[in-house]
Amino acid sequence: MAKDLKMLPEELLDLHALASDVYEQDHLTGRALLAVVHHLAHAHNLDVADEQEKANKKADEQAQAREKALAEESAKIETARAGAAPSQEGKK
Repeated sequence: MAKDLKMLPEELLDLHALASDVYEQDHLTGRALLAVVHHLAHAHNLDVADEQEKANKKADEQAQAREKALAEESAKIETARAGAAPSQEGKK
């Protein structure tokens, strides 16, 4: 019984990154590996550029969510500090 193997987008991006690293060290071997990765992507109905764009968008959304959470936490801390600080107006 044959299993239907499917490459995940993350696996494609990992392979592409590795092939790109090889390309920087040895152009000929790197080009061959990049060609193999692109053929694998095509066979699995994936596109390196599309998957990279999706990964970048997801990373941007996660970064924005982290920034928003940090800003909210910072606002809570500032509010708590302002509420806990004794009033200086009555001590004049």
